[in-house]
Amino acid sequence: QILRDLSLLQIQMRDLNGFVQTRRQLLTLRPAQRTNWIAFAVSHHLVRNYDMCLHVIDAYEKTTTQDTAKAQDQKKDRGNDSSSSSSNNNSSGSGSSSPDEQFETSEMVLYKARVMEESKQFDKAIGLILSEDNKLLDKLGAKEALGRMYLGSGQLDKAEALYRELIDRNPENTRYHDGLFNAMELLGVDKGFEEDVLPLQVRQKMIREYEALKEKHPKCIAFVRRIIDLHSCEDDPKGENFANAVDVYARPWLKKGVPSLFQSLKALYKNDKNVDLIGNLFESYEKSLRGEEKLPKEEDKQAPDVLVWVLAFLAQHYDYVGQIQKA
Repeated sequence: QILRDLSLLQIQMRDLNGFVQTRRQLLTLRPAQRTNWIAFAVSHHLVRNYDMCLHVIDAYEKTTTQDTAKAQDQKKDRGNDSSSSSSNNNSSGSGSSSPDEQFETSEMVLYKARVMEESKQFDKAIGLILSEDNKLLDKLGAKEALGRMYLGSGQLDKAEALYRELIDRNPENTRYHDGLFNAMELLGVDKGFEEDVLPLQVRQKMIREYEALKEKHPKCIAFVRRIIDLHSCEDDPKGENFANAVDVYARPWLKKGVPSLFQSLKALYKNDKNVDLIGNLFESYEKSLRGEEKLPKEEDKQAPDVLVWVLAFLAQHYDYVGQIQKA
């Protein structure tokens, strides 16, 4: 118990080398406890001793395989002592495992692959996931891992196909967007989305790709939001593309009465041009709704609460830019 408490204190204090030694002592004292094996492997992972971490995992898997084989032999022995029909039933179920064991096996495979990935052994990690696919319960996590590993190993065609599949599954996940653009070599490998530092040609290609994706997933908000970010860096003094993108993004939020619209757009207030364009857009909404009960360029009349949400946005907008009386 003292050693366990010491290991917890060491990990909290980030004494990683001491944590490794304490977990080694605990494993030596209680090698039959599976948690000691896993904690010892994790300790080496934390100090980036990846080879030793993988070695400990392999040793742990050998012990569990041996334990499983012994348990199955015992079942067979018991089955041989019973009737023939009972023996057949026991034999057919001997290879089964409990849900907890299946989950543990699945997570161990993914963890082992993650360690290989961090140690740049991408091909080995890919081979592990593909060969152990029948043991994996977290299929989504496995696909996400494969996408990263294909990128790391330079298999960009496979990475692109996989990230397109993931986007089809969840188009709102922007990590999948970044993975796709990494595979298309529009972003550097392991680079995130930073619209301010992207060259004009790259931004234009990304906008075209987002427009194509938007046709396939017309309800996806993340595509429109990224398009706004990309247009926000343009040198166009009129900012028509930016204003149009914000317009497309904002209308559904206003009609649904989403309170967080201003918080979503506040990140765009990084220059005076964007601030003026957003303010002018929402002022045009207010004017049209007060005069005709419609949003600009729409035929259908809107419910009164749409004007309320426009005014709520403008109040936050004016307050943010220092126009307190207007707010």
